[in-house]
Amino acid sequence: MGLRILIYTFLFGSLVGYDKFGNKYYQRKGRRRTANNGRSERWLIYNDIEDAKFIPPMWHSWLHHNNDNFPSEGLIKPTAKEIQQARSTAIQKYFSANTSPAQARGQKELSYKSWSPKP
Repeated sequence: MGLRILIYTFLFGSLVGYDKFGNKYYQRKGRRRTANNGRSERWLIYNDIEDAKFIPPMWHSWLHHNNDNFPSEGLIKPTAKEIQQARSTAIQKYFSANTSPAQARGQKELSYKSWSPKP
């Protein structure tokens, strides 16, 4: 994360809440900017991994002004253990007992034998 973002956040940002991944969500203090169609600026500072898949749907809708009410669970900062648990469940993939190793690697399994001409 850049120094600019941190300075901008310190000067103009008001902390709104946290998500289960430890990301911090901010909203601009004071008056709204006309450059943003009269809506207040909203942004987030990622905890560690800067990847959009680590933004919960409710916070995503809040960031994009689809919902003005931020999630109520965002008022309490999660512990390091809760953050690690949330990340590991988001990254894990589920494979059923019937999944072959080729399917687990993302390869398609051939359900036929290729034809080869007789010499």
